[in-house]
Amino acid sequence: MRRGAAPAHRVVGPGAVGTLSLLGVAAGVSGDPWPLTRAGIAMVALAAFYLALGLAFPGGVGFGDAKWAGVVGLVLGYLGWAAVSDATFLGFATAALFVLFRRLVTPRLSRSTVPMAPFMAAGAVTAVLAAR
Repeated sequence: MRRGAAPAHRVVGPGAVGTLSLLGVAAGVSGDPWPLTRAGIAMVALAAFYLALGLAFPGGVGFGDAKWAGVVGLVLGYLGWAAVSDATFLGFATAALFVLFRRLVTPRLSRSTVPMAPFMAAGAVTAVLAAR
C-alpha cells in the first residue's frame, strides 16, 4: 500500500472518536440503538473493503484512504445502507472521471497516484444531502 504525505492518523483518529461520540448521543436521545450498530458495521465493512483494495492493488488505495473509509462508513452507516452504497459509488465514479480528465489534459501524469479521500468525502456529502 502506498504512503501519502497527509498525516491521516492526526485527522482520522480524532474524527472517528468525535463522530462515534456524537452518534452515540444521537442514538441515546432517539432511544434506538440500531442506527449506531449499523454505523459500526458499515465502518468496519467500508474500511475492510478499501483495505482489501489496497492489498490487492499495491500502489493504488493507501492505508490512509482505508482509515478514512472507516470514518465515512461510520457517518453514512448511521443514515442507512443506501447512503453507504451511494456514496461509495459516487466516490469511485468521481475519481474515475477525474483520472480520465487528467489523462486527457496531462498524459505524462497518467501514472501518478490519486488520493481517494477527497472523492470519498465528496460522495459522502452528496449521499448525505440526497438522504435528507
